[in-house]
Formats: sequence, C-alpha cells, structure tokens
Amino acid sequence: MRSTLWILILCIVMGNKVMSQCAPSSFPALTCTGTPLSTNTTINSGDYYVGPGGGNFANISLNGGRLIICGNATLNNFNFNNGTLIINTGAVVKVNSQVNMGGSMKLYNYGDLTFGTHAYLGGMIYNHSGAVITVKGSTAHLNGGSFYNNGAMNFENVTVNSGTMCMGSGAQLNAKTVFNNQPNFITVSSGAACMSFETSLGGNNKITSNSNLRICQKTGASNPSSSITGSATVNANCVGCSSSLPLTLTSFAGSRKGDQAELNWTTSYEEQVKAFYIEQSTNGRDYTSVKEIPANNRPSAYRTLVALPKDSYFRLRMVDIDGTTTYSGIITVQQLTTNFELTVTSNPVRSANASVLISTQQSQQGTLMLVDNSGRMIRRTLVSAQKGDNRIAVDLTGVTNGQYFLYFQGNQDRSKTVPLIKM
Repeated sequence: MRSTLWILILCIVMGNKVMSQCAPSSFPALTCTGTPLSTNTTINSGDYYVGPGGGNFANISLNGGRLIICGNATLNNFNFNNGTLIINTGAVVKVNSQVNMGGSMKLYNYGDLTFGTHAYLGGMIYNHSGAVITVKGSTAHLNGGSFYNNGAMNFENVTVNSGTMCMGSGAQLNAKTVFNNQPNFITVSSGAACMSFETSLGGNNKITSNSNLRICQKTGASNPSSSITGSATVNANCVGCSSSLPLTLTSFAGSRKGDQAELNWTTSYEEQVKAFYIEQSTNGRDYTSVKEIPANNRPSAYRTLVALPKDSYFRLRMVDIDGTTTYSGIITVQQLTTNFELTVTSNPVRSANASVLISTQQSQQGTLMLVDNSGRMIRRTLVSAQKGDNRIAVDLTGVTNGQYFLYFQGNQDRSKTVPLIKM
C-alpha cells in the first residue's frame, strides 16, 4: 500500500512538471560546435553544422543531420528537406525562401526566427518561452504537425488543416485571419494562453475545448461564431494579447553591477498578480528560480540584484493569485561586459601563424585559447591587450589541419567563440 501511494505521488508530481510547459519528449544539445556553415552547403544525415552568426548564407540544403544557428544570420534559397534546425538563444534569423516542413523534420526555436515568404509548416516545431516565430508571407498553412508554442507565433493569414498545438502559459498566436479545419487544434498546458486576430476567425471546426485560451478579437474584426471559438473566452475590441492577460510587461532589461546582475522591469497594468519570480540559466534552456519579488498590483518599476557567477540568461515568471503563470522574454547578462571583439583576420589559416585582431575598450591581461571540436585544449597564448586594436600572431606550429575554435579569457572580458580553420 505504501509503495502504491509513493507511485501515485510521483505520477502526480511528474504530471504537473510535464504540464507546466509544452515540450516534446527530447531536446538536442545547444552546443555551437561543428562544421562551420558556408554558402552552397548540403547537410546530410550524421552531419553537424554551425552557423556562427553575422553572415548571409545561400543555397543551403538540410537533408538530414543538424544545423544550429548561434547568432544573427540570413538564409537565402534554404531547402529544408529533412533533419533538425535549431535557432539558439539570442539568435535573430531570417529565411528568405518558401519553407515546406513535414514528416520527421524538427525545428527548435530559442531565438527570433522570421520566414520572409510563404510557409507550410508541419513535422515538429518547438517554440521556447520568450522565443518568436514570424511568417511574413501572406500564406501560412499548418499541416499535420506537432506544435509546442511557449512563446509567440505571428502570421499574416494562417490556415490550420491538421495537427495539434500545445500552448504554454502566456504563449501567443497572432494573425490577421485564422481559418481552422482541425477539431480542438489548441490545448493550453497550464495557466492562460492567447490567440488574437485582426480581421476574421473562421473555419469548419472549433479551435479548442479549453477555457484557458483567451481569444483577442481586435477592434474592427468580425464576430467569430461560437462553433469556431469553442470553450475559449473571447475578448471583443481588445488591443492585443497583452490586454487579454492580467499583466502587461512593458520592459525587461539587465546589466552587470560588479559580481551581480541588476534586473529592471516595468509594468503598465497589474491586477490580481501575486509575484514575480526571477529565473536564471547558464545554457538558455534549464532555468532555476533564484528570487521572488512581490507584485505591487499597480503600474510599477522594479529593480533587484542577483548573483552573477557566470554569463547568464534571465526571464521573469509572473504568477497571478489564481495560479496563472506567464513568462517574459529572455535577456542575457554577461559576467564581464565591454565593447570587445575577437576576429581571425585570415580564415582559413594557411601558414604557421594565425593573424588575430582583438579590439577592446580597456587594457587587460588574458589568454587566447584554441580548442578542437571536442573542447580539448590545443594551444594557449598569453596576451597583454592595450585599449584599441591589437594584432596578435597565434603560433600554430605542430597543429594539424582541421576545424578549431578560438576564444579570449581576460581579466575584463570574455569573448565569444569564433571558428578557426587550419589548412
């Protein structure tokens, strides 16, 4: 009897954990290591490619394997045929070609992803809390996929043909027009989620049987039929999803103060809000609650300090008195922040020395570290950097040809990792 009781308790706890957010059964690693992406690349099963950001890439075919984008990038003539596409935390990515997803294709979005033209979405799509997926094309079809939306998905005109969408607390789906053909397409895992439309909401089947979905009927939009809205609560003449939820967060920012992070946020509307919980992560995916701030329940500005042992991601978990939970967008605070840039000026490197440029706003001592794809240290170079531009030769004598990664650790700055190819 005792073992049965423990099993029952465990099931309840695990059930609540699973339902707190919408998530697939597994996640890929968010490591920005692998073969550097370049124009005219075909990625096949077993391949691991990394888009380091800051570039325009054309004629990319993802036929299998994995492509992770770790910074700002534009993809032109991108053919998503199979495999896994990952947009890492903080990345801003634009795809300027029609996308046709389905079958076993997987998309994990932790950043800001925009499809510049039409999109036909299926397969598996995971949109993290605070992440944004936008389809700029006039046509978007959701076809037979499993959609896990914990952030915001924005469309012009979207037609739902089949599939399911689980929306986490505070998640949004925004469109000019919505036409739904799939019975009970949307479920809400916990708390409240919102769908807004500017012109019309129609279709052949009710969109949800969940009363925790708020439907924002914007001013001037036509009245939807209850046979389409189902059990959702419809708010007519609303401004947007923010006004359909009990809290309007107008800003959230952070900066380093010594060995702490100073976090500031403002609200323009609060009603029946219990508290703000600050959640911190070092990998952009796994978050821990580190501080609770009671809500004022009036428009307010908040400021607080939390420990910053290393570069961190932060988000706010906002809990109402009735237990409804919403999340803010994600911000990053670096442990050491100045205007700092590390560049390999001649890449690939075809000589015994790699020419490296360090641009810094303050003089400092540090070390340039060269690692391989497995993270194994290959070479350390001590650096005394002066304010301004510093040109440094990194000795690669004895280093075999291949793909490496270079980064700088100083007493004032820590750089991003940059790829280095030895040929």
